[in-house]
Amino acid sequence: MRRVAWFSCGAASAVAARLTLEKHKEDVEVVYCDTMASEHEDNQRFFDDVQEWLGQPITRIKSEKYDTVDDVFEKTRYLAGIQGARCTVEMKKVPRFNYQRPDDIHIFGLTADEPGRIATFEKNNHDLNLEWPLQTEGMTKAKCLAYIAQAGIVLPTMYQLGYRNNNCKGCVKATSARYWNMIRRDFPEVFQRRCEQSRELNVRLTRLHGERIFLDELPPDYLSGDLENISCGPDCSTQADLFEVAI
Repeated sequence: MRRVAWFSCGAASAVAARLTLEKHKEDVEVVYCDTMASEHEDNQRFFDDVQEWLGQPITRIKSEKYDTVDDVFEKTRYLAGIQGARCTVEMKKVPRFNYQRPDDIHIFGLTADEPGRIATFEKNNHDLNLEWPLQTEGMTKAKCLAYIAQAGIVLPTMYQLGYRNNNCKGCVKATSARYWNMIRRDFPEVFQRRCEQSRELNVRLTRLHGERIFLDELPPDYLSGDLENISCGPDCSTQADLFEVAI
């Protein structure tokens, strides 16, 4: 039996891995489903810092079919929809399914202020052995960010730019108009690519005043509203079979 702490280059998953290692040093693997090529360039620095902090190597696994999220979009002709996001399934879930063992205990970075997500994940994944160290220790998202900072690790650039999550740049699960205009401001080439992909595949990725619109219809100066919490974790696209993926 082994415990597998799934690291995502986010603060919460880093803290979950650290707490698990402190309690169960001998039987813990920390594993990262490699989407680095689509993430902010600073994530490699954060990965290295966290690896040193944990005191053991982080195992990297990746898709055997796709190199980047854009590769997934272009080859599958799918961005996002009611089933979730194909990129999460192909780049994170399929590699995880191929790596995990039936008796593994899984540790994910869902925090103490996300009881609903934890309950839903447990309901949809009753076949998995799960531990939630962040919930057990009362570690909220804010506490995880502070914990990382107190460890002397500089938080990833995406957090410093004001994003709530350290996902891939231009995450297609986002619907917030504010998020997409921040992407337009910070990563104009990514924003332009998402505009072209969404038009080509006829996907309205954002909302304005309650209505779905294409990204190129979004007024550039619109920065109102809140940023949503964008899940690119284990509970995104819980029904991978809807995408007819080979696992």
